[in-house]
Amino acid sequence: MCARFRTLSALAMWRSLEQWMSAKGLGTSARQLVKEMAGVKSMDVIIPLKRAAEEAQMRLRVVSTPEPELGQLLAHLGLRLPKGARQIANVVPKIAH
Repeated sequence: MCARFRTLSALAMWRSLEQWMSAKGLGTSARQLVKEMAGVKSMDVIIPLKRAAEEAQMRLRVVSTPEPELGQLLAHLGLRLPKGARQIANVVPKIAH
């Protein structure tokens, strides 16, 4: 039952992507769009900090600048990538033993 739901959800998202592309005048080749979007890279940079006797970390998320062709595609779709680094919270809290 769960596998069917996942399959149906994936199909619905795929069809929605195709319709969105068609509405933007880009055809319906969702596979090609997904392949092109692989050029967008995201990375978390961890910077160690020292405050008095306490050590901490600052996490920054950065997104690569896309190639000009991909940038045009994103603009045509109305998508904007973040321009600078963004501080993010630690999503997995440390467990003290």
